Amino acid sequence: MKEDRITIATWKQANFKTDRLELDILLSKVTGRSRAEIIASPQMTLSNNQLKRLKDDLRTLEAGTPFAYLVGKKEFFGIELEVSESVLVPRPETELLVEMVLTIAPKNATLLDLGTGSGAIALAIAKERPDIKVSASDFSATALEIARKNARSLNLNLTFFHSNWYESLPRKKWDLLVSNPPYVSESDPHLDALEKEPIEALVSGTDGLEAIRHIVRGSSCFLNPQGHLLIEHGFNQSEAVSRIFVANSFKNVVSAKDYSGIERVKLGKFNGG
Repeated sequence: MKEDRITIATWKQANFKTDRLELDILLSKVTGRSRAEIIASPQMTLSNNQLKRLKDDLRTLEAGTPFAYLVGKKEFFGIELEVSESVLVPRPETELLVEMVLTIAPKNATLLDLGTGSGAIALAIAKERPDIKVSASDFSATALEIARKNARSLNLNLTFFHSNWYESLPRKKWDLLVSNPPYVSESDPHLDALEKEPIEALVSGTDGLEAIRHIVRGSSCFLNPQGHLLIEHGFNQSEAVSRIFVANSFKNVVSAKDYSGIERVKLGKFNGG
C-alpha cells in the first residue's frame, strides 16, 4: 500500500498496540481535527507530512517520553492542564489528596499547596471549592509560570509564591497545607523509567523522606491551630511518615488508600499553636 493512500483506519490498525485514545489524540494533533471528527472519519486519507509527524511522535513515545509531554496537556480531576518537561505529570492517585481536602476543608478555609508544579492540586481544589482561598508555591520559576497559565486558562484566581518550601513565604498561616512532594529515594530502581521527568520533583534523599521531613517539621510556623496537613507519600512509606507526623505535634493521624488499595496520603491535625 502506498504511503499517500493510508487512511485513519489503516494507520490505527497498523499501530494497534498503542492505546486507542492516545492514537486518536495524536491524529487530532497532526490533522487539526477534533477527536469526534477523527472517530467519524475512518476513511480520511493522511498526507505524507501527517504520516511523518505521526511516525516521529510514536518514536518519541517508544523512547520513554510520557504521552502528556508529547501532547502538552494532561487531564486531572476533570480539568485539563498544560504540562511540559519542567513539571511532573499529574498522577491519578494524587486525586485522592484533592478528594480528602474537599471532604475536610471548612467553608472559607485558607490553603497552601507546597511544590505545586503544574498547579494540579491547587487548581482542582479551587475549581471544586470556590469558597477556599487557595495559594500555591514552587521553587521552579518555570513550573510556576505553567501553573499561572493553567490558572488563567481555567479562570481561577490563586495566589502564587516563588519559594523553596517555606523559605520565601510570607509570615502568615493557613488552615490547610497540602503537598505532593518528591518522595523517591536516590537508589530507587524505578527511577530509570522516570528519566524524562524532572528529577527534582521525584527524588528526596537516600530514603525518599527528606522533603517530607522538612515540610512536616516546618509546618508549625505556617499552620493555624488545629489546622490540617496532608501529604502524598510512597507505597512503602506509610509507617515512617506517620512517625514523622506524630513526632511533630500532629494528632489524629490517618492514612488514606489510593485506587489500588495502597496507603498513599497522610492526614494530621496540628496540635500546636
